[in-house]
Amino acid sequence: MEEKVYSKVELKNARKRISHIFDILADAVGDTMGPGGQNALIVNGAGRSIITKDGVTVANSIKPGDKELDMITDIIKQAADRTNREAGDGTTTSTVLARAIFKKGLRLIESGHNVVEIKKQLDTARSKLIEAIDNGIKQDIDEDKMLETLQHIAMISLNGDAEMASLVSEAVFKTGKSGIVKIQDSDSHEDKLEKEEGIQFQAGYLNPFFADKRDESKVVFENCYIFITSHKLTSAAQLGQLEKALGPLVKRGAPLLVISSECSGAFLANLMANHKASQLKNCPVRAPYWGLVRKEFYTDLAALTGAAVIEVEEGMELDQVTTEHFGFAARVEVDSLNTTIIGGRPKQGVLEHRIQALKEAAEKIDPDKDLDKVHERLAKITEGVMMIKVARTSDVESEERKYRIEDAVNACRAALADGYVPGGGATLIHASSVLANSELPGEKLLWEAIQVPLQTIAKNAGHSGEVAAEKVFNKNNPLYAYDAIKNEVVPAYTSGIIDPAKVTKTALRNAVSVASTLLTTNVIVSPVTDTAKDARAQYEMFGM
Repeated sequence: MEEKVYSKVELKNARKRISHIFDILADAVGDTMGPGGQNALIVNGAGRSIITKDGVTVANSIKPGDKELDMITDIIKQAADRTNREAGDGTTTSTVLARAIFKKGLRLIESGHNVVEIKKQLDTARSKLIEAIDNGIKQDIDEDKMLETLQHIAMISLNGDAEMASLVSEAVFKTGKSGIVKIQDSDSHEDKLEKEEGIQFQAGYLNPFFADKRDESKVVFENCYIFITSHKLTSAAQLGQLEKALGPLVKRGAPLLVISSECSGAFLANLMANHKASQLKNCPVRAPYWGLVRKEFYTDLAALTGAAVIEVEEGMELDQVTTEHFGFAARVEVDSLNTTIIGGRPKQGVLEHRIQALKEAAEKIDPDKDLDKVHERLAKITEGVMMIKVARTSDVESEERKYRIEDAVNACRAALADGYVPGGGATLIHASSVLANSELPGEKLLWEAIQVPLQTIAKNAGHSGEVAAEKVFNKNNPLYAYDAIKNEVVPAYTSGIIDPAKVTKTALRNAVSVASTLLTTNVIVSPVTDTAKDARAQYEMFGM
């Protein structure tokens, strides 16, 4: 057996490489921060050039091509990725903040401080800051001002685009924190908001192979047929039994969504082969819910899409299935966690009858004791989907706008879930008063580092970052924010400079976690290849 050769990078060189990658990432995403931030031109996963101000998109486009550097990059990106996954926004703040923490922590370590103690102190300081945000700064959204508040929050993510902020806030206002808002290209030159029949449920694809949009890890089908069954689909013979039903779809080139109690083995392998060969574009998803609740939910889906549920208990075999048993939807989207069905084609009167039955059942059941999920299923089938349709422009501009709109939707939902705080980086500085007099090096480090996001916003707008941060700190009022356009400290709410509390807290939490973990990293070990050597040589030309 051939023995692998590994490269071992000692302490000083390891941290030098980490520091350099931090600079590459944080400089790239930091330039996009605030109203004075600039766009970044990148190539996405599909090989298309796009322009964006979305922090996580910019960060994910950076791939050094060297094993060691790729390892470091992936770890640093975790701060942005986790923040995006948990809060939907705040990725740029988490990256810039993580770099500041690492750099300042590295100076402490090089001057002789114990790295383990520094990490403990950082963790304690982070807890103090989050407690200060929760107990002294965060405000819940007033129901009477909900639409207005959501519009303020959307405006920040949309760089002051008032018309789109109005559409986003209305969409989130109508659907709530758990409703469905989708972003789609418009068929006209105007931005539009439309409500369509639709449903979303927690059941993602069985294999990422089915995601043709690899850069988004998402399956998107237009004019899609839907097969719903309680059969366990495991053998190639079962796929043969469905030939009569699937034949017309193959001829039309129509896609198929498969919702079954189980899909595995040879059946799944054959679906993948057909998908790859483009003979039958399809996507099987994980079974939603369990037991009797699943059976009832299948009936909900059938009512919404016009499908007939092929039930094992009713004795219906797969060779009896025809195309007429399939449901239909104008659009289907599937990612690793969720399936969204939009624009179903229900049979006349069936959907209305199902909704009425669920309403009558819901009246008899306490929501807290709803084992059959009746209240949840009723909400899913009646709320529908709010579609934000983005005006037709150039591909580059359209992609950039959709990224920002998605951030705005996520930010609004985060605010509904956990309130809002002053924006522009001011909240971190307001919270930092709990650390201002600390003599612990780790706490002093974080007190200095959390000023960097606001300083970056100010610098991007052409102002002194240090002076801007000092203005906010001296104001000593948690209701005020920093206005980078005016270079003034202003009332946060009336000026519309507010952020979701969840975004700020999540960015802080993840930045400290990633930076402090990397500070404790002594050695990088990675396989040595000729490609890695060539890539490393290229980076050394740039001073690494």
